Amino acid sequence: MSDEAAQQAARRDTIDFHYISKYDLKALMHKRTEREWQDEWAGCFQLQKWATNSTKILQHIQNPSTILKIGKDQRTKILGLYWSYEDDQLMYTIADFISLNKFTKRTIMSDIAQIFDPLGLLGPCIILGKILLQSLWSLKLDWDESLPATIDNQWRQLRQELPVLNILKIPRFVSNTSIVKLELHGFADASLQAYGACPYIRSLSSSGEIQVRLLTAKSRVSPLKSLTIPRLELCGALLLAQLVDRVKNSMTFTFDAIFLWCDSTVSLAWIRASPSTLQVFVQNRVAQIQRLTQLNQWHHVRTADNPADFLSRGILPRALLDCTVWWNGPQWLSQPKDQWPYSAATFEGELPEAKDLSDTPRYLITISQKDDFAKEIQTLERSHALPRHSKLLSLNPFLDDEGILRVGGRLSQSNFSFDVKHPILLSSKHHLTKLLFRHEHLRLFHAGQQQLLYSIRQRYWPLAGRNLAKQTVHSCIKCYRCKPLQPSPIMATHLELVSDLSKDAFIAAFRRFVARRGKPSNVYSDNRTNCVGANSELRELSQFLKSQEHSLQDSISNIGVNWHFVPALSPHFGGIWEAGVKWAKRHLTRIIGSVKLTFEEYCTILAEVEAILNSRPITPMSSDPNDLSALTPSHFLIGQQATSLPDPDLRDISTSRLSRYQLMQQCQQHFWSRWTREFLSELQLRTKWKTQQAALQVGSLIVLKDDHSHPLQWKLGRIVLLHPGSDGIARVATIKTSSGTVKRSFAKFCVLPIEVES
Repeated sequence: MSDEAAQQAARRDTIDFHYISKYDLKALMHKRTEREWQDEWAGCFQLQKWATNSTKILQHIQNPSTILKIGKDQRTKILGLYWSYEDDQLMYTIADFISLNKFTKRTIMSDIAQIFDPLGLLGPCIILGKILLQSLWSLKLDWDESLPATIDNQWRQLRQELPVLNILKIPRFVSNTSIVKLELHGFADASLQAYGACPYIRSLSSSGEIQVRLLTAKSRVSPLKSLTIPRLELCGALLLAQLVDRVKNSMTFTFDAIFLWCDSTVSLAWIRASPSTLQVFVQNRVAQIQRLTQLNQWHHVRTADNPADFLSRGILPRALLDCTVWWNGPQWLSQPKDQWPYSAATFEGELPEAKDLSDTPRYLITISQKDDFAKEIQTLERSHALPRHSKLLSLNPFLDDEGILRVGGRLSQSNFSFDVKHPILLSSKHHLTKLLFRHEHLRLFHAGQQQLLYSIRQRYWPLAGRNLAKQTVHSCIKCYRCKPLQPSPIMATHLELVSDLSKDAFIAAFRRFVARRGKPSNVYSDNRTNCVGANSELRELSQFLKSQEHSLQDSISNIGVNWHFVPALSPHFGGIWEAGVKWAKRHLTRIIGSVKLTFEEYCTILAEVEAILNSRPITPMSSDPNDLSALTPSHFLIGQQATSLPDPDLRDISTSRLSRYQLMQQCQQHFWSRWTREFLSELQLRTKWKTQQAALQVGSLIVLKDDHSHPLQWKLGRIVLLHPGSDGIARVATIKTSSGTVKRSFAKFCVLPIEVES
């Protein structure tokens, strides 16, 4: 037997059948009448029966008795499929199922096994049965145990429609005649239930006719072990790469072009990345994909145009009959290439599953939440509302696609990242949360309580997180000397810069305070002789106040002020003013850093920082809907709201390009930007309106969020109109501001906490 004949036999012979498909009828008849006849007789492969859709070939058969007599409406069986030779179409024969009153896991498996689909053309229907069968295994039902009601109803509907597939006729020939260009297009998709791949043949004839036909398909149910959608999409892409590779190896011709389509930007980014930079699960699959395919063959497709979506989600048999997207691909694929929709979707941000990341944190978070919020998770999985006494009710929690409990919050429509808008819920009592706080505290070079909590809340939302942040800072030996406390929301701040810690300098600073703010009737100050954990500056101030106690009292008493020193070894008595100074000091030390400032420059920055701290809105000045002013600490100091001069935005300019005056402006703007972000983040927690009700009212005073606002410019407004949605819940409001009327979603403003819940 010749080499070519041996290859033909190995490729097309299956036990007792030999299949040949040729475009050139003359060449086929020539080969059958000469060389191949001799090869097959020599190898004892004597053909006994013939079946063909060409009458011309039958005329050249030497032994007419071997020709199968097939009637006009009859069909012959080819590898489990039925072939109608007259119209050259493939068909399925699904016998009517036995009527049963009770369905079990055994009967479902028996019915599914009767459907033989070697090409996977019925994959969207069969995958529904596989998904139901997998759910039965996860429920651990016995073989003859009755099915749950929901699964029983789904299977009855699918079983009733399966015989409809008998009227389905699929053209066996998947391309044009007189082909000019032949392309292979493969699509992949995945869902939480299944993933699949389906390649299509796109042929262009000499007359310009374009034809697209489904070639084959393959689908698999998702593993019982929970995987993320991007990982499942990657599994679908690997399945497509393997399927396309088998198609290429089984064909005797080569494709002019190969296009592989996927609707997952994350999976495409993984495929284009170096496998060595990815985690093991992703790394192994990406390496196989890159070995089987070329990177320039992968493209993004919209989900609505992806026929593999039917493999991942399933479709009922009646709907499959007329599903042109499944049988012929997306509509644009039958058009010239210049008319294809171009999808520029790319993945932006940090690539998931990078090698420096791990699934361990997500796994530990899942365990932590199941330990602390088991009842809440079970309630949300059943799509039920949390009870009124739940400690999570104020956070409006929900479960994400990975089953992780997150904060619903009131920032869902903001421009922040997903982790900031919906941080992961954690209990401060869990050991994992304590480890996260310690790690973040060290990563931020022993940051203070407020900065530590703010950094943690960029991804997590620990219950009672402020207390845990305080404990973390206090338990750190290196940070024991720095214990900043949160200032009272109604406290006003006054900052003074002195040249040294002498009595005269202190008296001069106090007289400047009196000249600007008025004479106080009582003054309270610290009186610590020794404070474990205080830094050198505070120790020096404590020693100064102690040594000058009597002389200061004499000097102050001359102007009619009663001076009070807190008891010795009782620093908490002075927490209110120490917190105010340290609130500003912590931000200043991180913003100014090692920049050397003159006395005049430092005084300017302190004055502007003081104005920023005293500009925060507390409550409306009145209930008048036309009054857009809010009460601030500045009203207690100067009788009006603090203002600042307009300056250009210098936050992103290198300090080497700034003048001394611009450097002070930049420090002020950085302080404003950082402090306002932390201030607004405090409004994330719901202190009331924990149940669904009309929380906002017309006339409420609000603060508009604006990342580009200038220092001291709080954009205030009054709600003049609420816009309910289709569900009757208002999520958008028309707001009257000093510059006009704007429409904003609730996530873009914060209501001042002024109302008292009745």
